[in-house]
Amino acid sequence: SDGAGLLGSFLSNNARLRGRMTTAHPGVVRGGVAIDFLPSSEELTASAFDAMQRSAAEVLGQAGLTLADVEWVLPHQPNGEMLARIVERMGVDPAQLVPVVQDIGSVGAASVPYSLDRLFRSGRVRAGDRVLMLGVGSGTGYGAALYRHGVSASRAVSSSEIRA
Repeated sequence: SDGAGLLGSFLSNNARLRGRMTTAHPGVVRGGVAIDFLPSSEELTASAFDAMQRSAAEVLGQAGLTLADVEWVLPHQPNGEMLARIVERMGVDPAQLVPVVQDIGSVGAASVPYSLDRLFRSGRVRAGDRVLMLGVGSGTGYGAALYRHGVSASRAVSSSEIRA
């Protein structure tokens, strides 16, 4: 009722890389967990960039917006160098980001909700702000969501309200 909510969402996958990345389950194999990435780093990076750009274009198109209309961009942050390349390639203003990889390391697509939590805890989000979230999973699964923050969601909740 106050304009808050999901403005667009998109999920897809790239079967081209399927089967070229494997994770050995520790309950099934003896020894340590092994993760094998058969594609080159360059191929994984290119796939991730393409996936994030496609996802962003899809959700922005659903909402009838452009990247310039978005206040916050929270991409997958696999490492600091790749985050910088994402920012450069997509034309994102670094002020729109909430970098977390330098503090918590590479946690894969979990960096998206982690940076969202950090953004909301910072108090910098205003009513009506749009937040674009972009994630990639091992180069095959990817997606985005575009969220608009509402007026009532901006009000701080007291600890007594949480207990009630």
